[in-house]
Amino acid sequence: PVTLVAPTGNSSRPTVARFTLAGTFAVGAEPDARLAIARRADIAARGLAGAGIDGARLYFADPLAVPALAADVRRALEALGEDGESLPIRFWMDDYGELFRAVKIEKAIMFALLALIVAIAAFNIVSGQAMLVNDKRGDVAMLATLGASRRFVVLIFFLQGFAVAVAGIVGGLAAGVLLAINADAAMQLLATLSGASLIDGTVFTEVPSQVLLSDLAAILGLSLSLSLLAALLPARKAAAENPAEALHRA
Repeated sequence: PVTLVAPTGNSSRPTVARFTLAGTFAVGAEPDARLAIARRADIAARGLAGAGIDGARLYFADPLAVPALAADVRRALEALGEDGESLPIRFWMDDYGELFRAVKIEKAIMFALLALIVAIAAFNIVSGQAMLVNDKRGDVAMLATLGASRRFVVLIFFLQGFAVAVAGIVGGLAAGVLLAINADAAMQLLATLSGASLIDGTVFTEVPSQVLLSDLAAILGLSLSLSLLAALLPARKAAAENPAEALHRA
């Protein structure tokens, strides 16, 4: 049994009521210190209807679609005879939206950092292809003297560099998706090897992971775009070589 002391209405004297504690919860955040839940009938029977938030709680399959469904909720209340305009509707985002905004910003920063890593990998393709072009100057000059067009030379080096890039992108995406699907198992293996877990002291019992096609499409598009540029620049340089000077140096 617990005793609850709560202010009610405009009275200066609080209302004292006894409840039986059915259970406790902990999420490791602000609700642990300020949220208590009781049956509406028990609250009304003890005269505490004005001591807290009185209303109905609705759950939706897609929590992020809540703002768009507010108008439908009001129409449903009006159909039941309620004054939909006078009833306040509060979203979970009003209380805990800062957390999700922080996660969104963190995700954007992580994407920017990963984009820089992809750019560095693309520069490696540029340097590798540039070394290949420098090594094959004599061969390119011989092809030019045999009648190979500049477009043909560009296509040869471009396809070679782009094939390397596509192989790396496909392998990287496959490894990333596999790791994301088995993120919890990977973290448990890492904790076993290191003797420490990254989720100790947090509210999580496992590492949550979700693979989104939109994220994969963004990563694929960025990687392919940078790879196209990285493979095209050395190829154009190879086609711009003077065959006579290249044969003379060879």
